[in-house]
Amino acid sequence: GLLSTFNPGSFGSVDLYKGGFPARYSGGLSSIVQMNSKTIDYEKFSGSATVGIVSASLLLNVPVVEEKSGLLFSARRTYIDALIRPFQRKTDGLQSFNFHDVYLKYMHDLGSYGNVSVSGYFDRDMDYYRLYPKDGSSTLDEERYKRNQFVQGQWDKKFREISNCFALNYSNYTDGSL
Repeated sequence: GLLSTFNPGSFGSVDLYKGGFPARYSGGLSSIVQMNSKTIDYEKFSGSATVGIVSASLLLNVPVVEEKSGLLFSARRTYIDALIRPFQRKTDGLQSFNFHDVYLKYMHDLGSYGNVSVSGYFDRDMDYYRLYPKDGSSTLDEERYKRNQFVQGQWDKKFREISNCFALNYSNYTDGSL
């Protein structure tokens, strides 16, 4: 399609398991998709911007403390609403929709104590309708949205030969009207 569910610029790798899951995914019934974010470069600033037919995106890698910490920022927005507006006749009604998402990750190397990271993903999908019925009855206005929010704090530490990960997560999905 014209749009991906996820902003491809913010992911380094995607693993799909259709069967024979690794033990760390106990309880998987049909398939598992593991999406891994890009690796943050602690040494140099880099970025990219993309403008497509219906959307634009931005990706930034920003070192914060050289060789210790960095920030990865990714944002994307569609502009379908701006593209269709000139072709709509106000007498028939208006329809507008747009989607946007933001991904942010900060990572800090603690040396022998491992590393800590904080990441967040936020998106919002908006639909707006204004209909002018032909029979002269009242105008129908409706604005709907879907919003995802996810925040994670994580500490990774290797004790001898065993890797450990302690994570705290917050997730929220909202589907509603304004």
